[in-house]
Amino acid sequence: MRGGYRRLHQEVAHRPAIDISELDALAERSTKRVELGSFCTVFAATEVIEKIRAGVAVEDIVRGAYSSVAKRIVEMDGVDGMLVATGGVVAHNPFLAKMLGEAFSVEAHVAPDAQFMGAFGAALFAQESYTAAVPLK
Repeated sequence: MRGGYRRLHQEVAHRPAIDISELDALAERSTKRVELGSFCTVFAATEVIEKIRAGVAVEDIVRGAYSSVAKRIVEMDGVDGMLVATGGVVAHNPFLAKMLGEAFSVEAHVAPDAQFMGAFGAALFAQESYTAAVPLK
C-alpha cells in the first residue's frame, strides 16, 4: 500500500472535511456496506462526493474505501501462510489491517514499526549490496 492508497486515504478524508486521523474509528463504526468501485483516486473522489450527496453516512463511505483497498490487494495476489501488513497506513489504521485479514481469510499482523519497514528493507539491501561489492580486508 504505497502512495496510491495514501492519496485515496487523504481524498476520502478531504471530501467530508474530517481529520485523516479519524478515518479508522469512523470505518469501525460503520453499520452498512457501501461499495466504492474504483481504486483510482480521481474516480474514487467522485464516488465519495456522490455518496455524500446521496446522504450516505461518512462512516459507511470510509469503510467502503477500506473495503475497496482490501479487494484490490486480494486481486493482486494471494496469501500463502502468514499475512503481515507494513507501512504507515496500516500502522495508524488497525481496522484496515483487520479488514485485510478478513478479505484473505487469515489473521493480519501489523509489523512492529510498520511505517519504517520499507526503510529497514532498503537499508538491509544496501548493506548486502555493499558487502558483496567491497571485499572485507
